[in-house]
Amino acid sequence: EITSIDASKEACALTKKLFQKHNLGLSLINSELQNIPTIRSNSIDAIICVTVLTHILDPEIVLREFYRILKPGGILIADLANTKDSTYPIISKSGIPLGKNVFLEGDTNVKYFEDSEDVKALFHKFKVLSTQDITFEEPPLPGSRQSNHIHSSFVITAQKQK
Repeated sequence: EITSIDASKEACALTKKLFQKHNLGLSLINSELQNIPTIRSNSIDAIICVTVLTHILDPEIVLREFYRILKPGGILIADLANTKDSTYPIISKSGIPLGKNVFLEGDTNVKYFEDSEDVKALFHKFKVLSTQDITFEEPPLPGSRQSNHIHSSFVITAQKQK
């Protein structure tokens, strides 16, 4: 069973449409990640969280909730933007500083991580299985980003202790 959680009703509708198009079963929850009361403790096998924690002011709150809902031995795969991302020098100058490498750009929070030790410290409740520094180029997005974007982030694979 696949469960998708998103705070955006529009994102939930799009996800539902994509899964229906491919005849895949999906349970949708429209919720913030900081508190997901509809999911029982110790009930989820794996969580994949992409391009989310970077935009949450206090990602540790979300990680505590992920820890609560993961089964013992459950796996979490997540990414966090790092300071090598091509948006960092732009947002660090134009955004409103909220803390170390944390900025408010428009109505979006963006937090960048400098090294894998910062990332491992954030995942302290989990057993960190791997931390990878990945970089890839994304093309322009019409109406949003006019130039290529060098996306750079840490990808973490972590496990809830058994």
